[in-house]
Amino acid sequence: MRIAALLLLLPLLGTSGTATAADTLSVVLDWLPNPDEAPLFVAKHEGFFNRHGLDVNLIAPSDAATPPMLAAVGRVDVAISYQPQLYMLVAQGVPLMRFGSLVSQPLDSIIVLSKGPVRRLADMRGRKLGYAVGGVEEVLARTMLASAGLKPQDVQLVNVNFQIVSALLGHSVDGTISAYRNKEIHEVAVHGAQAVSFFPEDYGVPAYDELIYVTRKSAIHDGRLPRFVAAVRDATAWLREHPEQAWKDFAADYPAEDTPLVHTEWLATLPYFAKNPGELDIPRYQRFGTFMQARGLIGTAPAVEAIAVNTETAQ
Repeated sequence: MRIAALLLLLPLLGTSGTATAADTLSVVLDWLPNPDEAPLFVAKHEGFFNRHGLDVNLIAPSDAATPPMLAAVGRVDVAISYQPQLYMLVAQGVPLMRFGSLVSQPLDSIIVLSKGPVRRLADMRGRKLGYAVGGVEEVLARTMLASAGLKPQDVQLVNVNFQIVSALLGHSVDGTISAYRNKEIHEVAVHGAQAVSFFPEDYGVPAYDELIYVTRKSAIHDGRLPRFVAAVRDATAWLREHPEQAWKDFAADYPAEDTPLVHTEWLATLPYFAKNPGELDIPRYQRFGTFMQARGLIGTAPAVEAIAVNTETAQ
């Protein structure tokens, strides 16, 4: 990611609906509305934000690379980002801090076809593994493969440019690291095949938060943020109790997403949402920062307190 170039582009993106009223909060999603952000849609549709004195504007970005940068320069109050991305941006001098977690464990996984030649991860020897984005995904893949006893030269990594399912079904690769455990494995099933997942946390990768809430560092003590976290916590609990009603509301608000596949993904994502989104597990973050440093993704891992806060205790 070229940070300087993104900063130059930000004035061209137009206004983002940044708050003018004290209790209004602008939140840019990580991409188009999808089940990964279900608690936010529930909090808005069911009135949890309002109950906590907030008028939240959910914004879909025009470019998936820009959400954290928009937050860093104050164009929006909050952005959905990723824990690995946070470390890399902070290492480049971007003033961001995490104040909550949306999805509190990895979603990435390596998937292979059930009827293919790979039964164990060690069976990837001499085969091709697809990925969509270089950097973190390549490191996750190499770490997982090494945990299974494979050396870098044993497996060929192939950039499949987000054609994850088609590359797997077309047998141009034997597996892919870029598959979300709540998404692509179900998309494979739609095409009449079955897939098996291998999870990073089972193969040498420290656990991390897939999706997090970030804001610019100077705004980390904004009094609206703990209320936002409290509303999301209440919405997550309601979502777990009423998954089908929540789905119907989401499908009505976003009819383009009203498909059997997205419904399946909606239900499959429920176990992964943070129950207490403002909590911060400092040792867990330290382990992942050390991992990123050791793998050359960042220079020196920052102190956790320099990039994240526990918003649960700020209520």
